[in-house]
Amino acid sequence: ADAPLYQGFTVVDDRVLAMRELILTAGHADSGLPTLLQPGMDDSALRYGQSRVGTQSLTGGGFDQLSLFSNGPLSFEG
Repeated sequence: ADAPLYQGFTVVDDRVLAMRELILTAGHADSGLPTLLQPGMDDSALRYGQSRVGTQSLTGGGFDQLSLFSNGPLSFEG
């Protein structure tokens, strides 16, 4: 799967170059982050290029239809 192309940058953190993945979960998608995590704080559970969306959030948002596109893995849980 594609990772962003950083032309003109001589040093790019390997974490930024990680494969992108969109994960659709049945029900509620737990972030997996500590409840005390504050903006600006770093946590090893935060991963570049990963997104987790729960079907409960989508239906609660009033979506009648949804199209998903991923230029990398599109995974389903549950």
